[in-house]
Amino acid sequence: MVKKLKQPLFVILFTVFLDMLGFGILIPVIPLLLADPTSSYYLLPKSFNIAEGYILLGLLTAIFPLGQFFSTSILGEFSDKFGRKKVLLFCLSVRFFAYLIFTLGIITKNIPLLFLSRIIDGAASGNVAVAQAAIADVTAPLNRAKNFGLMGAAFGLGFIIGPFLGGKLSDPNILSWFSAVTPFLFAAGLVLANIISVIFFFPETLKELKHHIKINWSKSVNNIFHAYSMEKLRVVFLTSFLFWSGFSFFITFFSIFLIKKFGFDNKSADWHIQGEILGVNSSVQALAQSIPPILSGLIAAEFSPDTPLLVAVLVMISASLIFLIFYKPVTHVLYQDSA
Repeated sequence: MVKKLKQPLFVILFTVFLDMLGFGILIPVIPLLLADPTSSYYLLPKSFNIAEGYILLGLLTAIFPLGQFFSTSILGEFSDKFGRKKVLLFCLSVRFFAYLIFTLGIITKNIPLLFLSRIIDGAASGNVAVAQAAIADVTAPLNRAKNFGLMGAAFGLGFIIGPFLGGKLSDPNILSWFSAVTPFLFAAGLVLANIISVIFFFPETLKELKHHIKINWSKSVNNIFHAYSMEKLRVVFLTSFLFWSGFSFFITFFSIFLIKKFGFDNKSADWHIQGEILGVNSSVQALAQSIPPILSGLIAAEFSPDTPLLVAVLVMISASLIFLIFYKPVTHVLYQDSA
């Protein structure tokens, strides 16, 4: 019995880890495609100026979570209706082809293909809700917090390793055939491995399918209106929205900030180093997202559930002050190849 419970849990954790590893691999590469004309990976024609590239980068970044926004709750309902395994396999198959489409978009310099890939990849990544439901299926209520914590750890570990790996996979100094498409092909390979693991090692965890369920196609939008209607929690939801909005502003263009302010161009540093540096930066950011949940639990247990929110405010204010006081723009080479 224990073995039967552990096997689907392991596959789900493996799924989440590979999912975030595959997503993180892409982070260092995408800015080089649209927002850095000095990179040999830059895709936009000369008729486009840098401002238009920034706009495209913002839109390309936004379209992934937008697809996820509309699909997450719907995929959860589909998994209740047809089973966790079928929906997981469907989503993973879609993501596999999405990475291939993105690869084709890079090779052919077809920007619409990039957008098509990201929107369907985002929609399919709503399988996180299905993974959570599968964990709930096979876990006793007493152990659910622990297993959801393991899922969070797998999520964070994949996101920490992914960006650094993406920088390396796009560096032709490591292997001559590494290029902008290598991380996306590698990500497709990870998804394929994930599909195989689900087929052979993941039994259906939902014992009673609910075929009578009627899919609510507008549930994601309805959730937003529902959040507004809950007067006692409205401020909390608004705070959460503003916090993650600010975080998204930062995460979307901090890589471009590194390129622009630290002189990563053909005159100061080899173009391939940019991917590695952006990958290192993204790994640092992912690690920063992994530590606070651990500390917040300890802080909340020692003081109160409100205290971690106050600590969050202090940390963000400290980040602003440190940047304003100590940051000095540089004109020299920050990172040089040993050659």
